[in-house]
Amino acid sequence: MAPKRADADRSVSNLHIAPPEGNGSDALMTGDLRRALLIEHDDEYAALISSLLVREGWETLRERDPLSGLEQLSQNGGSRFDVILVNTPTEPVNGGQSALSALRGASSAPLIALSEEDGSEDRLEQGVTQALELVDYSLAKPFSPRRLRAAVRAVARRGRVGAQASPSAEVRVGAVTMSYGRLEVVVDARRVELSPREFALLHLLLANPGTVFTRDELARLAWGWKESAESRAVDNTVQRLRRKIERKPRRPGYLLTERGMGYSFAADS
Repeated sequence: MAPKRADADRSVSNLHIAPPEGNGSDALMTGDLRRALLIEHDDEYAALISSLLVREGWETLRERDPLSGLEQLSQNGGSRFDVILVNTPTEPVNGGQSALSALRGASSAPLIALSEEDGSEDRLEQGVTQALELVDYSLAKPFSPRRLRAAVRAVARRGRVGAQASPSAEVRVGAVTMSYGRLEVVVDARRVELSPREFALLHLLLANPGTVFTRDELARLAWGWKESAESRAVDNTVQRLRRKIERKPRRPGYLLTERGMGYSFAADS
């Protein structure tokens, strides 16, 4: 997602945008307004990300730097926001504490890191490696609007890594239906029992039809794994799911393999 010229007033240090009344898939799904804290110094990216979040039904508050974000979190004990998106900082704050660590400790909301386009080895070591240890999801710029929406939906549904996932409403795509409370999926009116690992993986894919997730992303978002996942763990789970829900497991119509990338759930199933 490469930024274009923003029309927003660049002199404003923070930006607060509320969604149009009655708009947003997540707001309609839960019946509650969700709030996002965006910490981004780039005005163009901030305007684009805020616009995308508002379309999804999120009320968005933008701050330019981690210290300003920490001030927002301190005003309500960190409970005001449901997700935090932050441009991955390497500068220390609060007497040497890393900005990501400080944000992580100030709120229980899931944390999404937006890493810079600079792909140098120093940046990778300082920023991305640190982010993988402290955040729930990491997006490298430039990223597509669809990937941003999928990341926000996924972490909002699952919650913070290591925390108990919060229930979401029923998720349905075509003839496939899932809901929290039962470890099963309904396919063509046929109920199929799932293991907890199968349920979490399928729920993530089903909630984001058409979105391709890498194996590491699936393990991180669906299962809460922090370390790099062994690809076979994800592959084996997908194979078991295909045997359970596909009409023809060897020619899947729901769980699709995107060669060289990962897996997706068919958007037009």
